[in-house]
Amino acid sequence: MKKLLFNCTLLSDVVISSTASTEGFNKSLDYISGSKFLGMVASRLYEVRNKEQTLDLFHRGVVCFGDAHYCHNGERALKMPLDWVIEKGAKVEDGLYLSHAFDAEKRDSHRQQGIQYKQVREGYFLPKAEGWFLLNQDFHLKSAYDSEKRKAKYSQMFGYYSLPAGSVWQFEVFDVTGNYAEIIKTNLDGTKRIGKSKNAEFGLAEIKCIAVNECPANIQTLALGIHLLYAASNLIFYDSHGFSTSKPTINQLLGLSSDVSVEGQLVWGKSSVKTRNYQTWNQHRQVKDFDKLIIEKGSVFTIKLDETVTFNDSMRIGSHLSEGFGEIILNPDFLKAKKNSTQPDLHLSKIELKVNTYLVKTEHKDASKIALVLNMLSRRQAQTKLENKVDRFVNEFISKEGSKFKGRVSSSQWGSIRSYAKGMPNKTAFHDMVFDENNGYLYKGVAEEKWRGLREVLKDFVKNKFSEKTTEEQEYLSFFEKLANEMAKEKS
Repeated sequence: MKKLLFNCTLLSDVVISSTASTEGFNKSLDYISGSKFLGMVASRLYEVRNKEQTLDLFHRGVVCFGDAHYCHNGERALKMPLDWVIEKGAKVEDGLYLSHAFDAEKRDSHRQQGIQYKQVREGYFLPKAEGWFLLNQDFHLKSAYDSEKRKAKYSQMFGYYSLPAGSVWQFEVFDVTGNYAEIIKTNLDGTKRIGKSKNAEFGLAEIKCIAVNECPANIQTLALGIHLLYAASNLIFYDSHGFSTSKPTINQLLGLSSDVSVEGQLVWGKSSVKTRNYQTWNQHRQVKDFDKLIIEKGSVFTIKLDETVTFNDSMRIGSHLSEGFGEIILNPDFLKAKKNSTQPDLHLSKIELKVNTYLVKTEHKDASKIALVLNMLSRRQAQTKLENKVDRFVNEFISKEGSKFKGRVSSSQWGSIRSYAKGMPNKTAFHDMVFDENNGYLYKGVAEEKWRGLREVLKDFVKNKFSEKTTEEQEYLSFFEKLANEMAKEKS
């Protein structure tokens, strides 16, 4: 089995919602789920024709895309175990106790002394650095968009909590066969889009593989007695009827087949488990999948074995392993209680996170792409200048000469001028069609009488404003088109 280690640097704020809903309040996740990285690879490699590869990468659990947690000084953080408790009114750094280590006598003794405990439910910790932190998220207030009226909807405000730009997140991808490591690396490395509002200002991230290691199976024998199972990621289990459940069997927690008989039990009284509904949106099918009940990361199960059991410590348990579920740690050091001691079992120092503002650097590797963008911006700037100049001339004409045309030139006459300006290929053709003294529109028919004396006013204004040498075709024709449009409004 191969393990690929990736760093994910956020180039902009990233919104990771805990539900697939788009309206109302949605709680934001404080991690990036493995399904996001699976989706990146699936968008390129999901092919029905290549059946075996598709099933291995995205369905069978042969390849497992892990969740990305905040990375501090190169160490990936873990969710605070729900087994950790502190005295009410105290801080985490004052000392942590292990809930499963409390016996009935100790609880009664503390209760009589007025000592109460509360569960630590928020935050992450660093096992090696022996520190903990709270991940602060930025809040953005937005308004819903009315696509029919093309404006913001009234009374439709909502907020986003986002992971901060500049932060570094770390995740692992496990390849059981070792055959897909290079494919995964190729399709994940680079600048990607993650989460909600990817087409707006959120979701830009840079992913880079920093290590590819062989990860041999770690088979060990679990002795009789108590064993603790820490959920490093979310877990999903299904019962015999096919429904997701919050009460897994001891066989499911140990990754054993239901046919295997295990002498032991799951001690619920000394376990700390938290559940929630899990909603997903399938981008390929453009539909929401059915809701599932999941066991949240940080949960701790206490198992009592009455016989020895063989256990693969590098294995994941449960279902939906490809999406990052099922990562566990057996009997970790941070869940070991002190014996014969009334002092806290653990002491962690609080870490104040400082996220550096990340500046997106343009790499000049492909000069043709950069030149294409610069040319587009240059053309857009020139178009804006042209429109401003034409608008200024139109407003000046209406202000100085507009009153002379009122009551004489009808809206339909201006409409004809507008049609000629819009349909002629260049200014020479337009001038011949409108201002030619023999066959021009303003010199014949009904228009000749209405425009008598006024066509000279228009010709003189245009001659003064538009030079024969410097005036562009678009600028000249655009002036007549906009002028005719505005003068028709003045007439009506």
